[in-house]
Amino acid sequence: MIEFKRVFIDTAPIIYYLENSSLYMNSIKEFFAKCIKENIQIVTSAITIEEYLVKNF
Repeated sequence: MIEFKRVFIDTAPIIYYLENSSLYMNSIKEFFAKCIKENIQIVTSAITIEEYLVKNF
């Protein structure tokens, strides 16, 4: 496996996590737990935040 210390997350995984998607939740939780455990920085864009906010208003 490739080692990394920073990862970019696009809109879909964030929405799946925030909406508690039954299809993807376990995978996303495992990924976030790995990032926390291994001190991997998660980054996203302002566009991702805007897409989530637009969907919820």
